Order: sequence, then structure tokens, then C-alpha cells
Amino acid sequence: MGGGIHDNVSSKLRTGNEYLQYQTRHLRGNFTITWICSSRGESGKYFEIFLIANSSSLS
Repeated sequence: MGGGIHDNVSSKLRTGNEYLQYQTRHLRGNFTITWICSSRGESGKYFEIFLIANSSSLS
């Protein structure tokens, strides 16, 4: 991926009839939360993926 972490990045992805919303937020400085919201008539199903960024900050 290389580069920096973009704050409040939202990309809209369409797969078939399913509407996927990909959002990433930068929390604190070590953790990055990424979740995908799939709205296909059902609002409430969302996946929360916690990614660890800047592992060098962790000593």
C-alpha cells in the first residue's frame, strides 16, 4: 500500500446488486478502524475490522 494513512476515506464499491460502502478512519495514531456497510435492504449488518497501523509506534 505504501504511503500515508488517509483520514475519512470513503469509497463506494458495487458488486452485483449489493451496495458496499468502504470506510476507513484513523483512530489515535496506532489503530485504524475499517468497516464495510452492506445495505441491501437490511440496515444493521456491518463488519468491523480493526487493523494495526504504525506498528513501529508500539514498543
